[in-house]
Amino acid sequence: MRIARHLIVISFSFSGVLLAQGNAKLSENADYKNGVSALTDHLPDLAVKRFQDVLKAEDLKNEDRQKVLLLLTESQILAIQPNEALETLKDEALKDHVDLPFWKGQALAAGGLYRQAIIELSGLSVKSKLYAENLLTLAQLNLSLGKEDVAKNHLEKVIKQKLKQSSKNKAILLLAELYLDSSDAKKAATLIKQVKSPSKGTLQTQKLLSSRIALSEKNYESAISQLEALIAEAPTVSEHIQNLAYGYLADARHAS
Repeated sequence: MRIARHLIVISFSFSGVLLAQGNAKLSENADYKNGVSALTDHLPDLAVKRFQDVLKAEDLKNEDRQKVLLLLTESQILAIQPNEALETLKDEALKDHVDLPFWKGQALAAGGLYRQAIIELSGLSVKSKLYAENLLTLAQLNLSLGKEDVAKNHLEKVIKQKLKQSSKNKAILLLAELYLDSSDAKKAATLIKQVKSPSKGTLQTQKLLSSRIALSEKNYESAISQLEALIAEAPTVSEHIQNLAYGYLADARHAS
């Protein structure tokens, strides 16, 4: 069972890019501000309603309409409304938008249509500000479909891109595990050292990968020590990580 496979969750929190665009008039709209707040506070269902209200009430310039439509799309995907998101993306204002393939791909992926999502995402221009996130999504989808070589190729590109650190950390750990699977512990060890400012979950995944590297190098004492320390972090350790830690600990003790 994979360590980092639980990191394969398609990420949709890209409103930072969208919010950087638009004019002052739009930012003064009460429904728009409430929609942004709801999205930021992880309340996508409420965000959907607010952005729909903006589109109904405001006579928007094309640029601002595009922005609200994409924020609505993001909210619908997060609210697990992929079909509604795809309908939103049919708006004429988005017809030639550079990021359209990205959002269509995200909506298709949210609906479980991974192969169709890959086709859409593959059409995104390198000029898009979402290009790096797009590569990460492609890697995750291909990995979910068992296409590990394709995923590895995408991940190699991702870690060289300018990307928010949480996404880059995810790419690094996924790539490190793929190298471990191909018996390249040295490369995996080099990669996990590149993780910066990790969240608690990311740090636990990093520790578990480190113990697996020690195990693959037959450094059983180190592996046992790392795994026991990780298990001792309970109850803050996720069930997935904890179960894997117990399994690897049994392997290390048996081999030592």
